[in-house]
Amino acid sequence: MITCGIDVGGRSTKVIIIDDTIAVVGRGLKLTGGKPALAAEAALDEALLAAGLKRENIDVITTTGYGRRLVTGHDNDVTAVTCHATGAYVNFPRTRNVIDIGALRTSAIRLDRQGKVHRFRLNDRCSAGIGRFLERVAESLEIPLEEMGQLALFSNNPQPIPSVCSVLGETEILNHITHGDKPADIIRGVCEALAESVVSLVKQVWVPEGEITLTGGVAKNAGMVRALETALGARINIHHDAEFMGAYGAAIIAREALDMVPSGKVSVS
Repeated sequence: MITCGIDVGGRSTKVIIIDDTIAVVGRGLKLTGGKPALAAEAALDEALLAAGLKRENIDVITTTGYGRRLVTGHDNDVTAVTCHATGAYVNFPRTRNVIDIGALRTSAIRLDRQGKVHRFRLNDRCSAGIGRFLERVAESLEIPLEEMGQLALFSNNPQPIPSVCSVLGETEILNHITHGDKPADIIRGVCEALAESVVSLVKQVWVPEGEITLTGGVAKNAGMVRALETALGARINIHHDAEFMGAYGAAIIAREALDMVPSGKVSVS
């Protein structure tokens, strides 16, 4: 039994293929760009190649993300909130709080003890696009995005960023650059400001005694993880496939759908 999850996100499209034991056998990742359907096909081909499988070997494909209904040949589609919650809970069964931070959206999700979504909140427009905002900061500082998080950990004097609005925040960053502030201090200030906005969202659905799991591409940013843990006063679970967690959750949901209809393909939406 082979199932597949495809997460069509604002920046990148991720694919996960799992086997009977729900172990990952193939991954694929492509930038989404302006053609989500083509990005999904390319990422799926990459995952199939890694798994040594063909398209016809997949029993069910579940899609998620903003472009989930644009993918051709999928069997069903599920919201990103449900998929990230499912992926987080399967990997960390004590999780009661899930924070999904991607390029364009942040979600705070509260789970019940069975791992089902109990409540959730999405970011407002002013704090939208944390991942994309971090990309623009990297461009402004002329620093590779993948190095930003580690650099923030070397800061001893974080510079305050009063606003996480994309326009006002970038203006503040340019001011710091003009004043000669160190890039590490600017980045740490950005991470702390963004973390505060995320925590204000999380507190609306918070389960204080429950574990916290971070999903989405921003989980790879060590500076953001440190800032979030400090702001929350708690340790955060980070899976090595955190960026793929929506796709993994979709693949798990595809498996569950197949279990309910063992005789053939699932075609519900």
